[in-house]
Amino acid sequence: MSAGTAQLIRRQTDGHEYQYGGNSMRGVRAISIDPAKETIAVLEISPETRLLRRFFGVTPSVALRLTKRDVLLTAGLEDGEAFTIGGSRAIIGPALIVGRRIGPGERGQARTNLDDVVKMLRWTSVGAPVCSGPVTRTSMRAIVDPPH
Repeated sequence: MSAGTAQLIRRQTDGHEYQYGGNSMRGVRAISIDPAKETIAVLEISPETRLLRRFFGVTPSVALRLTKRDVLLTAGLEDGEAFTIGGSRAIIGPALIVGRRIGPGERGQARTNLDDVVKMLRWTSVGAPVCSGPVTRTSMRAIVDPPH
């Protein structure tokens, strides 16, 4: 993951690295979460949603909707280093908190406070499921017999 063009200031807290952006941002503010490095960073990204694909390497999907109409985008990986935010399910891989849509193909500034993200976030990991045989789909059918 690239840090964009934002100036970053590092601060050690609880053995983890947190990065705070400087005042020279020119794009839109976003919050990057990288569970592999256990870092949270404020960075500057292009407001164009089509360019978010470069950040993730694939088209991202919305994993979580946050307060202030922000969304958390992720690549939707199946296993690896992960995190939870505010008691959510485990979110695997890097993520980006961005602002609401402000027009066709554009996102606004992330309004979520970085300190709030730091307080709500917990690091974890998700392993690949262990199966002894081939994975098969299980289905169930219910038949309702109406009363006579």
